[in-house]
Amino acid sequence: MRFQNNCSYKKGTKMIVTLSGITGIGKSFFKNTIVKELGFTNLVIVTTRKRRNGEINGIDKEFVSDEEFEQLKKDKKIVVDFEFLGAKYAK
Repeated sequence: MRFQNNCSYKKGTKMIVTLSGITGIGKSFFKNTIVKELGFTNLVIVTTRKRRNGEINGIDKEFVSDEEFEQLKKDKKIVVDFEFLGAKYAK
């Protein structure tokens, strides 16, 4: 798959792009492709959900306790957060 960088944002401007969709829809594939093809930087999502089989802490997601999550918020290390199916997620 090939992408063209036709983004109309000012060079040097930082932005966060969030991919969302149901399990198995291809978010990781798309993320890996835009990181490789367009030079995007991957921000690892912080979550309180349980780790799935094969997921690597710090690579796929940063798995933390509810207490650690709240401390990250308190320390202003989280830009955006949301809850989904009882688990907390943040970047």
